[in-house]
Amino acid sequence: MSSRSISVNFDDETYRIAQRLAKLSNISIPEMIKEMIKKKGLTSDHKITRGVKKISGILKTDEDYKSLREMIVEERIGRYENLH
Repeated sequence: MSSRSISVNFDDETYRIAQRLAKLSNISIPEMIKEMIKKKGLTSDHKITRGVKKISGILKTDEDYKSLREMIVEERIGRYENLH
């Protein structure tokens, strides 16, 4: 798959929020934006994170790895929002 670069401008507050969310997710801002686009279903490239691979098969759940990963990210975002 080829790559293209774009330039995105954020106001200061939005940039600070993006930095913190990316830090909580342990990824860069561009990677975070790519993941948000993927969540919207515009691409089919999904990677299983190392953390999910570690627990795969250990937990008894009806959720697939995508749902579990989304729950973890939502929890991190919730913790971040409670910091304010």
